[in-house]
Amino acid sequence: MGARKNRSEWASIIAALDASGEDVERFCARRRIKPGTLQWWRWNLGHEGRALAPGSRSVRLIPVDVVESAVPADGESLRTIEVSVGDVALRFCVGTEPGYVASLLAALRSRC
Repeated sequence: MGARKNRSEWASIIAALDASGEDVERFCARRRIKPGTLQWWRWNLGHEGRALAPGSRSVRLIPVDVVESAVPADGESLRTIEVSVGDVALRFCVGTEPGYVASLLAALRSRC
């Protein structure tokens, strides 16, 4: 059994996977890595917002406005974020899962 890998080593392995174009199963089999472990590290490193390796991913920031929306029946106002893509504007409640928003925006951009 090999030595445990640290965060930096896993980031390098994931960058190598991304650059290889191989599927996870084949990549892991060649390196004798458990696919579930690699997937967990991929999620963990991405979830924490850490870059996997210098230059491996670019971050694109977009402007957002947080606005007070109409007062709902319970009397409390909701905070929303509005994101515009082309002529489409979407509003999300503050706290909406960022991954969901990102995937929705990616889908919209691919159609614009």
